[in-house]
Amino acid sequence: FIDEIYNTQNDYATYKKYYDFLLDRYHISARYLPYDILDPKADKYMSDPRVTSFCVPYFGNPERIPEYYKKLKSNPVWMKKAYYYVVDEPCKMEDYDRIEEAYNTIEKYHPGHETVVPFYTNPSDGDGKIATDLLLPHCRVWCPKISMFKDENMGKFMLEREKAGDRTWWYYCWEPPLPYSNVFIDMDGFYHRTIAWQQYLYGINGMLYWSTTHWKHGSPWHCTAPVPELSSYCFGDGSLLYNGEEVGIDGPVGSIRLEILRYSIEDHYMFKLAEKTFGRDYVIGEIKKITSSVYEYTDIHWMLDEVRRDMGNKLSEHFSNQ
Repeated sequence: FIDEIYNTQNDYATYKKYYDFLLDRYHISARYLPYDILDPKADKYMSDPRVTSFCVPYFGNPERIPEYYKKLKSNPVWMKKAYYYVVDEPCKMEDYDRIEEAYNTIEKYHPGHETVVPFYTNPSDGDGKIATDLLLPHCRVWCPKISMFKDENMGKFMLEREKAGDRTWWYYCWEPPLPYSNVFIDMDGFYHRTIAWQQYLYGINGMLYWSTTHWKHGSPWHCTAPVPELSSYCFGDGSLLYNGEEVGIDGPVGSIRLEILRYSIEDHYMFKLAEKTFGRDYVIGEIKKITSSVYEYTDIHWMLDEVRRDMGNKLSEHFSNQ
């Protein structure tokens, strides 16, 4: 919807501007690269360590997959980052049939490929069948909705998949609301900040968010409920960036929510360093002072900055004594 708002004839240049903005300022890799994978200009992005993943175009048209596979196979770093995203949120058995069909088609041209399937429920017509069991033969990038972690078994399952070599993500969208973290406009910033904290707590390696520019119903400066077909009181879902032309800027403008999410991601980097230095038990103990599950938090929100500051001071003291 970027092009619809800007009414530009050069949508690729506009998309690149937004892609680079997310990557440079917020450490976020958008779903598709700003260039086709076969374009030599894509090589720089695929090799960039900040680009942690990218989606291989599919759209039910597999003719180009052999070409993509040939190029990706030439560089192990590129191959490791690539994934396919064909079916979203399966709810019925027919959706799982589509997943199997797409998987078999892609696998024929791209052996060992990795597919992500965001999911939030078991099939309604599956006679007791479980989503994770149905996805197991076809999924290598696991991505349940965060609310599914209320069941402790989901956390255990994800740890098992990580040990098996799969990628483990989770996702947010127009739900869940409080008491779960999310990035709604009317939500206290504390809950945006705890997103990457909870991710570290559960050992999840990535987060999927469906859109930052869902402007289908108009400019985000004027339309704060961007998914009225789902909820008239869900403010800011899928709309984390603003079109800068309304304020005289040729490009995107980041929301306060994205700024807070950037801090959360940077906290995640610090947790990694602290775990490497002091051990995982120390880091988890500090995180649990703020949030101990996907729906449990301290009532003293200012403690988050205190915990972060204490960890930073501890790291600084450690390295200054080296």
